[in-house]
Amino acid sequence: MKIFNNRKPKIHRYVILATLAIVSIITSPRAQQSAPSSNDRVELYQALLDLQNPWTVMCVAAHPDDEDGTSLIVMRRKFGAHTVSLFSTFGEGGQNAIGPELYEEMGAIRARETMAAAEIQGSEPHFLGLKDFGFSKTRDEAFKFWGHEEGLRRMVLEIRQLRPDVIITNHSTTSNDHGQHQATALMVVEAFDAAADPNKFPEQLKDGVTTWQVQRLFVRMRGNAAANDSTSIITIDPNEKDPVRGVVYAEEALRALQQHATQGPWPKTFAEYANRFRAFSGQPGGTPGQLPMIRYALVRTAKGAQPLPANVDSFTAGLVIRPEMIPRLVPWNADASWIPLNEREQVLPRLLALAKAFHQKNSPQDVATMPAVAALEKKLNAAIATAAGISVNVVPEVKTLVPGTPANFDITVTNHGNATVQVGSVEFGGMGVGSGRAPAVRTLAPGQSVKIVREFKPSVDATVTVPHKDHLYDGKTFGERLAAHVDLTTTGGFFQIPATTSLDVTPPIEITSVTPSLIVATSQRGLAPRPAKSRFVVADLKATTADGC
Repeated sequence: MKIFNNRKPKIHRYVILATLAIVSIITSPRAQQSAPSSNDRVELYQALLDLQNPWTVMCVAAHPDDEDGTSLIVMRRKFGAHTVSLFSTFGEGGQNAIGPELYEEMGAIRARETMAAAEIQGSEPHFLGLKDFGFSKTRDEAFKFWGHEEGLRRMVLEIRQLRPDVIITNHSTTSNDHGQHQATALMVVEAFDAAADPNKFPEQLKDGVTTWQVQRLFVRMRGNAAANDSTSIITIDPNEKDPVRGVVYAEEALRALQQHATQGPWPKTFAEYANRFRAFSGQPGGTPGQLPMIRYALVRTAKGAQPLPANVDSFTAGLVIRPEMIPRLVPWNADASWIPLNEREQVLPRLLALAKAFHQKNSPQDVATMPAVAALEKKLNAAIATAAGISVNVVPEVKTLVPGTPANFDITVTNHGNATVQVGSVEFGGMGVGSGRAPAVRTLAPGQSVKIVREFKPSVDATVTVPHKDHLYDGKTFGERLAAHVDLTTTGGFFQIPATTSLDVTPPIEITSVTPSLIVATSQRGLAPRPAKSRFVVADLKATTADGC
């Protein structure tokens, strides 16, 4: 169970102090030499906000663009919750407003659109990979294609792996909506209990996967139903402005929605979006040019979970952690008011001190075996890296990977901050292959960067990932992910920065003959013109290397 000491009086005090500190990003004067850019300030704000929130909120939807992007953005940018989205399908049964691709080809396109939308939302997308066969009227029709038990099995596994504290969904079991929406809603309700039951899909409980109890399940309320319902309700204001980024949360949600271009056309302006949404939602009243309030009803609560406080705007309000875990999670119990967010060099030593206390309480074994501890270490490293102004970028020297063929990757470490750092070991790998070694001791002064080249050799039997339409359901839709981890040390402590990249794996190509034979031009021999009717024919091409080729 993830844990957080959320006793009401103490948390309210922290929220007020943290809010005042966050506002100082905008209002405080910049330091002469150390003040970060506006983008740096936003990144630092988000990293510190993330560090104060241990909860994970999952939005479950049947198809890409069914997710509640506004609520995901609010939970991440206002509260710092870790947000994930889970889709039953890739949406390959829908329309295509921008091209001729349909079915699996369009599913691959929609998967990439979903990744682009999630980047804006600040969430992580995941897919069950159930087949989208087009519109269905009932959930029974959907289950004929999916298999009720198979769909539930996949959803339970994702919940056990992603470990959400709260699940939200736009879909209701009582609606007469799209059949795949109804089926997804039913699976969510069933998975709420099944994920915590060791007798359900026990074969999943291995390799670090354990049972998991979601604390709360919320279902979105439509039209005027929320006004007359006595159920516990969460209300989110989509028209609220992000105090640091200076943009309305729902405007960013529209920008994310626009990434789903195949399902367009979408409104081009926020005013148009608000008017269309208001008409669709059945709530025509209210302020013109603004979206109606977003309301969710609490429909399931885990046994022993804390009750939902009244009149709150966060799905995680009132959640409490196990007391025995509090010492392990030092930053999540620290008073955020001491963080002067306007100056990175003042934030950095405080964060390094927190990291030192964290590692004194937690061994590497704890990090490896306790998901809550591992999540905190990841957030700590991200906050320290942002405060230190250190970035890591991985760029492949090839366009694709070929099984059994070595490829070089450039790992560039750049110091944008004001403190000197030491670059330690650099690990790089993926696909079950990896290597790590320490370069010669490298001192990276402010303003400097260093490029470290790592060779990666995929195995000779590596799975080819193109064309993408052929890999929509096997987890290779986005190619293979490779990651670098760079250890760094600075005065006061050490930290690690990860960086990732993805590449397709393509087969080697062998050309066994060319008709007619090629003409070779040299300095002594001119290039003779080919006969007008001749053409080159490449025979025995062993494999394709791109979609549709």
